[in-house]
Amino acid sequence: MLRIYLFILVSLPFISINATPPNIVWLIADDVSPDLGCYGRESIRTPHLDKLAADGLRFDRMFSQFASCSPSRASFFSGRYPGSMDAGDMKIPLDDGVALLPAMLRPAGYYSFNVGKFHIGGYESKRPRPGFLLHYPENVRPQFDAVSTVGVVEEWEAMFDARPKDRPFFMAVGFHEAHRGWDPKAIEEFPYSEDDVSVPPFLADIPEVRDDLAKYYSEISYMDAKIGAILAKLDSEGLRDNTVVMFFSDHGLPFTRCKTQVYDSGLHVPLIARWPNGIAPGGVHSGLWELVDLVPTLCELAGAKPANGVQGKSFANVFKDPGAPGKQYVFGERNMHDTDDHVRSVRSEWYQYIENAYPDEMMANAFDLIKSPAQQAMRALYEAGKLPPYQSHAFVTSRPAVELYDLESDPHALYNIADEPEYGDVRAQMKRELDRYNSDLANRFGPDRRYFDVGDRVTGKRIRDSQFPTLRPGSTGPAYSSPDSPKIPFPKE
Repeated sequence: MLRIYLFILVSLPFISINATPPNIVWLIADDVSPDLGCYGRESIRTPHLDKLAADGLRFDRMFSQFASCSPSRASFFSGRYPGSMDAGDMKIPLDDGVALLPAMLRPAGYYSFNVGKFHIGGYESKRPRPGFLLHYPENVRPQFDAVSTVGVVEEWEAMFDARPKDRPFFMAVGFHEAHRGWDPKAIEEFPYSEDDVSVPPFLADIPEVRDDLAKYYSEISYMDAKIGAILAKLDSEGLRDNTVVMFFSDHGLPFTRCKTQVYDSGLHVPLIARWPNGIAPGGVHSGLWELVDLVPTLCELAGAKPANGVQGKSFANVFKDPGAPGKQYVFGERNMHDTDDHVRSVRSEWYQYIENAYPDEMMANAFDLIKSPAQQAMRALYEAGKLPPYQSHAFVTSRPAVELYDLESDPHALYNIADEPEYGDVRAQMKRELDRYNSDLANRFGPDRRYFDVGDRVTGKRIRDSQFPTLRPGSTGPAYSSPDSPKIPFPKE
């Protein structure tokens, strides 16, 4: 009988042997690549996140599904790929009937609250908006037990203290760092010089780019200090051991060829997980995973049932075995974000394959990038004929329909090998995987659903009355997303 009992015990799901469900804390950065000290960026000062990684598990190959705020967040809060929802376009509200993680955790007894940035659909200001609820579509608000006011990350402590103490909790903290609109306090308190900066090869190594990157670094350090206060609070409340803390970002850094694009510079994100009761310290995992996998992972840890439609896969086994394999393929998308596009990507361990549905149009970018000092200076070089091809992607007036990169020899994806005969088998295999993704996982809409660009792709100047997506004639789908609350006037530029 004892043998039978032991067999049943060790055969149970990973979390079921834990008597008390863990608390869950998400620390969500905004527009941050793996640019932290613990990821080898020693010039960037992130002592609290470095300590979090030393005490937990660092994921070296975690990928967002979409390098824009609201589609990425709709995806990782729901466990569904962006292209499976109307919310796969920027500023489109969450589809009716789509459950988010808080709704899945509620039957397991969890109290859930969101603080700071959320941004699934609609407009959301980076500036604090005291007195106004954070933007939540009406089909989302009831899924949380409490939400903060717009932009006020500092409300986390009051909301944390107000939670019921007899229930496990899920707290999601959405930081605004390092979204553009650099905070002067960040630059003052955590200054960096141009000499501290490492310029990736797809950006021009010029003073305007270095200065912009230095301010991005300041924002990261500023966020790290805020994270330190949250971690200290958990320690002071005796919650450290049985709280799963996860730090990650919605997508990559806010520079050209990064944010809104499907290259690693746009989709590769940090993920650090700490849980003393379930994760050994100092671990590193190199398998491929996606943010869409967070929901099923945490449902497994919490003893909760994932909702119908969840497409991610749990990586809870990696907590016990960092050497376990990851996924064979990860996927990325680019749809509407200020300017319209339809790009799909599949990445394996060493190759990335991309299909551009509108190759006769220039790369679509977000306006905060188009107007940035870095991109404006690079455009001037391009127009003067002084920018090499591998730094000119954002400025040329057309793109290849298909891109293929050997990431082992070309980690920054600078040289397209899609038409080279020796890679024909690789291209064919990667296309099969992307076709499967488009037909089975991201089939809510195709490239025939088109929106008007909100502004000019070269200057970023608004050319339409609304910054929200408006369908072109003949297209079907959601046509408009409202501002974050009827009480909040439409923002003026």
